[in-house]
Amino acid sequence: MKSIKSCVCALLALILVFSLASCDTAKEKIVGTYDLVSSRGGGMDISEQQMEIFRASGLSATLEVRDDNTAEMDIYGNKVEMTYNLSKMIFIVNGKNTKFTFDGSKITIVSNGTTMVFLKRD
Repeated sequence: MKSIKSCVCALLALILVFSLASCDTAKEKIVGTYDLVSSRGGGMDISEQQMEIFRASGLSATLEVRDDNTAEMDIYGNKVEMTYNLSKMIFIVNGKNTKFTFDGSKITIVSNGTTMVFLKRD
């Protein structure tokens, strides 16, 4: 009986180590600078081609995700500081939670009927 308890404890410790390691890996993957590549909602759709034209003319919209659980969204000079919770997949702005998804290269934020897609820079 004692050896079963020891095995279970060792297994739980191993699972905890792997889960913590995967959190760091996910955080390492999401950290970086992203460019807004499309936006839809609020009566306005901006395609990837239109966003390329905006960037070429000097208008930029970016999202910087930092490793200290903070982020900054800069939409054409309007900057918003926020924090994020990777396990809940939310950005927190002024106490309000906004869900996002991350597929390894894109962050998609959906808020108040608007969807913004950000692509990670190389």
